[in-house]
Amino acid sequence: LSIFDAAAPPRSLWFLFAVSAVLLPVMLAYNAWQCLVFRGKAEQGGESNY
Repeated sequence: LSIFDAAAPPRSLWFLFAVSAVLLPVMLAYNAWQCLVFRGKAEQGGESNY
């Protein structure tokens, strides 16, 4: 049994690669946007002000 026999079909691997290539930059951009939006909004010890 070789690694080529154990791998998924090439079409499935290309599909997963394409989906990952699209979604990974989207997730990274959303994470960066969240950091920009919420930067400086939390204060240390702010929970005791209730």
